Amino acid sequence: MLCFLFHYWPGFHNNFLPYLETVQQTFENNQLEQQEKCRQAQLSNFSLALFFYVISKINSFKSPQCNDQTSAYLIKLYGVDAGSLKKNLELILVPAKRKNMTERKITELRNRFNETISYMEEIQFAAGIEELKKLEHNFFSK
Repeated sequence: MLCFLFHYWPGFHNNFLPYLETVQQTFENNQLEQQEKCRQAQLSNFSLALFFYVISKINSFKSPQCNDQTSAYLIKLYGVDAGSLKKNLELILVPAKRKNMTERKITELRNRFNETISYMEEIQFAAGIEELKKLEHNFFSK
């Protein structure tokens, strides 16, 4: 027991624990960096909602609704926040939700439309681009 207290305990406390904390911090930092890279590579939630809207229109799916059931479908498909997807679908489907938007919000949404169009160009989805441009025209018409 004395050997443990005077030999192993100080070594464990002075040598092992400081390295353990450093390794743990490095690991956590690497995880955060990877999450940030994934977040930057993924389309925004509004773009994902736009993409879903276009797919449903082109394929004559039942029109998407602003409800929990549709947001649950989108969670399964995209794996992102249900509240955000529902709010974005409301913005797309309910023109009254677009009233009183600030210039900054309008600019941000235009950027999301451009982001989605760019993605559709990358995958060569011409019908989707055409449908999205129609939506964009109706979306920003006052």
